Amino acid sequence: DIPIGLGPSWKNKASSVLVSMLSSQANDVRRAAAEGLAILSTLGVREDMRFLQSTVLHSLDEVISRNPIQGQGRNVLQDHAQNGRSGGLLTLACIQRSTHRIKERRASRSRLRGSPVRSIDENEDSLQTIQILIRVLPFVIGRISSGISLNARASALHSIMLLLEYSGKMNCIHLDEEDLHLLKKAVEIVEDNYLSAWTVASRVLDQGNQAQKIAFESSFLSVILRFMTFLTPLLHHLEDHDARIARRFSTMAMVMIECYGDHTVVQLEALAFFEVLAANQDLIAAHGSEIKYDEHPILSCIPYLMANITPDRSIVLSRGISDIPQGCHSSLICLRGTLKVLRALSVSQILVAEWSDMKVVSVLFAALEGTLTSTNYSGETFHRGLAAPRDAEIDRKANSVCGEEILDILRYLLYLERVSPRCENILLRYILLSRSIIAGISVYNDDDDDDFDDTTHTVVSVTKAAFELAASDSEQLFELSNPLRWQVKSAAVQITTIALIELAMKCRGDGIRLEHSQNFNPRLAQTECLKACNISNASDSNKPKSILALHIPELIAAGCLVATATVNQVELRILQENSIYCLANIIDSFGAIPDPGEPHTSMLNEYIPQLSSCIKSALSAPDDNVDELTCRLFWAGCNALRSFIRSQVTNDTAVLKRLIRPVILDQEVVPFFDANSSMPKNAQGIGDQIDTPNVRSTILIKIGKIWMLGNMPLDNIEISRMIEPEKSCIGVHAATLAIDGARLLLCSNLTLCGQPIDKSRIQPENTSNGFFSFRETVDIDDYSKAALAKTWASNAQLSIEFLFDAINSTETSEMESKSCLEWLERMIPFLFSGLYDAIKAFGNKSCSQERISWAEQVDACEVACCCVAGLSTLSGSRNLSYVDKKWKHEIEAATVQIYKFVLLPALINKESGRASPKNRYNTEGMTRVIVKSCNLLKTFSTSISFEEDSDSCPLLVTLLSPLELLEKKKISFTTDVASTIIAACLNSVAGIIGGDCPSVLVKAMLSLALSILTQAEKSSEFVVLASQELLGKCLNHESTSTIELSVTTLSLAKARKWTAWSSVVKIKDGIAAEESLLEIEKALLNPTNTKEQLGALGAICKMIQNNPPPNPLTGRILSALGAEVFSVFQVYGTLSNQSIELQSQRVAACADCMKIALACYQQFSTDFPEADTTEFLIVLFEVFIAVLRFNGLPNHPPPQRELSDPSIGRMCAQAITHVARTTPTPFKASMGGMPEHNRAVLEFAVRGEMSGYAVATAPAPVKKKLNLKGFSKR
Repeated sequence: DIPIGLGPSWKNKASSVLVSMLSSQANDVRRAAAEGLAILSTLGVREDMRFLQSTVLHSLDEVISRNPIQGQGRNVLQDHAQNGRSGGLLTLACIQRSTHRIKERRASRSRLRGSPVRSIDENEDSLQTIQILIRVLPFVIGRISSGISLNARASALHSIMLLLEYSGKMNCIHLDEEDLHLLKKAVEIVEDNYLSAWTVASRVLDQGNQAQKIAFESSFLSVILRFMTFLTPLLHHLEDHDARIARRFSTMAMVMIECYGDHTVVQLEALAFFEVLAANQDLIAAHGSEIKYDEHPILSCIPYLMANITPDRSIVLSRGISDIPQGCHSSLICLRGTLKVLRALSVSQILVAEWSDMKVVSVLFAALEGTLTSTNYSGETFHRGLAAPRDAEIDRKANSVCGEEILDILRYLLYLERVSPRCENILLRYILLSRSIIAGISVYNDDDDDDFDDTTHTVVSVTKAAFELAASDSEQLFELSNPLRWQVKSAAVQITTIALIELAMKCRGDGIRLEHSQNFNPRLAQTECLKACNISNASDSNKPKSILALHIPELIAAGCLVATATVNQVELRILQENSIYCLANIIDSFGAIPDPGEPHTSMLNEYIPQLSSCIKSALSAPDDNVDELTCRLFWAGCNALRSFIRSQVTNDTAVLKRLIRPVILDQEVVPFFDANSSMPKNAQGIGDQIDTPNVRSTILIKIGKIWMLGNMPLDNIEISRMIEPEKSCIGVHAATLAIDGARLLLCSNLTLCGQPIDKSRIQPENTSNGFFSFRETVDIDDYSKAALAKTWASNAQLSIEFLFDAINSTETSEMESKSCLEWLERMIPFLFSGLYDAIKAFGNKSCSQERISWAEQVDACEVACCCVAGLSTLSGSRNLSYVDKKWKHEIEAATVQIYKFVLLPALINKESGRASPKNRYNTEGMTRVIVKSCNLLKTFSTSISFEEDSDSCPLLVTLLSPLELLEKKKISFTTDVASTIIAACLNSVAGIIGGDCPSVLVKAMLSLALSILTQAEKSSEFVVLASQELLGKCLNHESTSTIELSVTTLSLAKARKWTAWSSVVKIKDGIAAEESLLEIEKALLNPTNTKEQLGALGAICKMIQNNPPPNPLTGRILSALGAEVFSVFQVYGTLSNQSIELQSQRVAACADCMKIALACYQQFSTDFPEADTTEFLIVLFEVFIAVLRFNGLPNHPPPQRELSDPSIGRMCAQAITHVARTTPTPFKASMGGMPEHNRAVLEFAVRGEMSGYAVATAPAPVKKKLNLKGFSKR
């Protein structure tokens, strides 16, 4: 030890003064003195530090070791000694903390210099933790009777905790034996002090010290709670020793909250403990659905959390003492701490809303309502009086922060409910609770409520119970205030929107389309609910859960109610904006669902007046006043209108025109200008006063109107006539918005899909040329940035389409055409960049960097679809040659990338066994990308021409790659995605095959198409049609021989692929159809296979109808198969085989045979002389007579009773009459060569057909008047 007399004099004097202040009665003074001594002990060089530490420690030993008189009641000397002891114990911990901070700063400086931290310095600076603990331990392990006050005990506990925390002994992954002993001792100290110093009955021992104990009890409890918070993350080291420590800690914390929870400090320390315990819940048993709140260590805190966020007004409005909630109601810091604990519990997968049965959500809404009662509004000034404390002003300003935090927690809890297995029911509870907040707690009413039976579960009772439950959830909120503030309703609308989005995402993630989900299809919901009700009624179980689709009318009514909300004739724009977004999500979710009563109309068709009125009101908002809120509302209306149009809610042109009219552009707003000049000021949408908030959002109006042009049904002539500006002007301004949006993303270090950009990526040269619609990014707000980023790809697609249309138009001048080409040259690079960024985004499963908030709405799938559609327009344009030729090669390279990173992974994922309902290629967005990519392949393939180096054509290699996989049986047509891709490749190859196509490619494709069509397994309809097209192109190629054509038709006939046979047999007028006709003859004469027989008959009939006689192909077919067709006609017409299958198909078979017979007649009457026609008619009439005798005619007795079919007899009669009228001479000649009884049948048929099958009836008897005189009495 260093002698006390040495050292700097000013430090000695300062330490003496500070040591004397440790005995002060004021807590703040003692704390300041302890901190001052800690700073003094770490000043100067190392020798001075050690000297002063020794000096302070000697002085503290003298202060701490003073023994007051015990058992004589309270006196001033005893209080003075206890205060000094408390301050001295606290100083020991402060010295340890200051020393630790010095070591950390020295280590930080060493790291900055690049030199290692010397362990010698650490050891020299460190206090001997064990020695200090030995000095402090007597004050925490002694009994109450030992004279240690609660104040000193609390300071000693705090000192030990700081000593352990800043000693570094507990920071190791694996503790040694000494450190484990310290940890066990710390746990023992906490539990011993809790039991012996607070919970023990010490009335006799506390005599004379009651006031001191009451004064320092909150400090003691807060220190114990903080000590438990510090020890909790370290308890995993003691699991082998004692695994129930965490459970005992949680029980202790609950007892402290229950007894002393109304104190703010104790409540805050308890909240901190439960936050840490939630993050280390592996120390206790896992919670289950059957465990109640008071049975689980973590869940037991939820009622107290709910009490903390309950508003103060609930205490005033409570019905009695039993209804008064516990907790700290007047403390904002406790409220914010409780919100933080709720977030921590949710992060730890403890679903607070589900465990509390939605009570937490209801209380949070009530807390939001209570917070809004004292919110500071813009422009308001709080004048604090002289007598009012400063805390009043601070609390008033902090309310706005609490309101934002409550909204964040509400959204956060809702987001975390996605992982729950019961998320559908919980999300429905959120939606119905929000609906009650928006529309009120009026309970569901039904016309049949008087006849309602509670004992029987029905669909009506289930929906009514769901509304009653929602009314019960929101009852506490309406007890505080009715009507509710618009901010609370706005929060409820946001919750509804999020819940709808999450339900839709869950369905899509499970691979279920919304129209096939019971949550969105009312017909399926009715069926499922009715089935559940029947099961519940049969088993006498609980009422089933309701389903979202059963509440669509109330959901739409609530959304429309606040979409035009006002207060005292003042428009609530923010509430209206949120409501319009909610309606847009409702339309997206239910717009494409068919109505249960009218399957061909949307189920929202009956709500069109309400929806259209709300959308039109939002779109008309800027007409009254152009400011930030009205511009945002207009943009929200554009989103709702887009959903309305895309969902095809209605096809009524009048309704669409009424909705579209507010978004039609005026000619003066979109003037034409050159690509190298700046945009005219009247078209920028932003005035000179860019610092004014009201004009920073006006660009939203222009963005919305141009964006809507790309989503309008312009194929409707009446709607297209509403567009006033020329397409060149619209195309130019769409290009400016697209370029501005793309450059905005790139300048913000984001890709064109809104994701953080790689540092190694080199930005294109045109990203630094400034913007057209504004000067700097600070000139527009985040809402405008979000709109530009979201719509840049759609605007790019629109500009490409309109600029090419303007170039193709004869009304466009040469100068304008040249300017349009310049705009195209600027736009096209962004299409390729956007496509490549989207492809890269598909491969990134997760992004470590956070996205900018305004760029979160950029959808990679939407960007890819628009870019691919723009490239399709570019490749399919007749004026592609006017644009730079390099773009053709770029498109070809893009198709290679699309196949490699989009199409091929979709095929492989489907066939590799990893295909699951949650596969990303099952999503609607990826499906649209694949369809657009296939359209690009088909469009671009028509512009490919073969040259000498055709073998190296990248597009051809791309198209043949999936076909090669198909030929090797590595992929199949098990899904619609695979079928779409294969069909697109087949169609694209068919578009390439032409006169300059190599014969090798033709032969290979001929073999592939034939193998697809003749395979035994059933192929997709898309693939079959594409294969038929490819097969036809190959067979029509000049390199294909007649033998190959004959072999192909024979193979199709043997495989009984009649549709494909019909498409190829007509090639070269059926010159190679001879062998295949023999196979058809076998099929027609096979009575054992009715399906095969009817298939061949239908193929012949369809072929003849597509090639009406006289025709060489028809003549070949009829000459080879005419007799067989007549035989089949007679078999089906006379029921030679009376099987059930034949009877069910006889009318259709006879109709096909009659069409073929009349075609034969037409062929004979045209190409042959009358003598041959007469002979043909004799044969034909013999068949007709046999059928007529078996079936009879209408309005005549059936010859064979139930086996006769007069409709078949009428067919024959009509055919005979047609022959008699068109060729009377051969008809008479054929009649003359027939027996008398056959001739009578023909005459009977003709007479019946010409008379309309009228039957002569006897006249009705005439009524006679009764003569009463003729009766006489007897």
